[in-house]
Amino acid sequence: MKEGVPQRVLLKDFQGDMRLVKEAFPEMDSLPQEVRDATSRLSADYLIHDLQTGHFVTVLRFISPLMVRLGVPERRFYQLLAAVLSDYMNKHPQMAERFALFSLFRPQIIRVVLNPVKLTWPDLDGGSRMLPNYLENLQNPLWLVTQEYES
Repeated sequence: MKEGVPQRVLLKDFQGDMRLVKEAFPEMDSLPQEVRDATSRLSADYLIHDLQTGHFVTVLRFISPLMVRLGVPERRFYQLLAAVLSDYMNKHPQMAERFALFSLFRPQIIRVVLNPVKLTWPDLDGGSRMLPNYLENLQNPLWLVTQEYES
């Protein structure tokens, strides 16, 4: 940023499989049947991982050290992120059930391991998709910083 104007742009390729939550949401009615049939259904606990790891871990982990260089410690970075997310949720109370279902503030984040699955997955072009292994959980930095507020 220079005088409040971005000087560069970083693009992140959000590639990957499209997945749907197991619960039936009215928004799903607009999807063509062939899309619904071909789309994996996961519980909200597992589906939220895509946002947590796909964005927070793979994107924000690079922004956090940059912020440290600018004088914003990592803990403060996550406090600011938690505050922005909380503010957004407070401004949209009609989405409270969804925010609870897809909670970004749970104490643990599911740790997903895909590389060993990739190494053992048969190289077939049959249309079936590999699913990752889910191992031990990691502490969620958003939860940790909210606990500091409450302590």
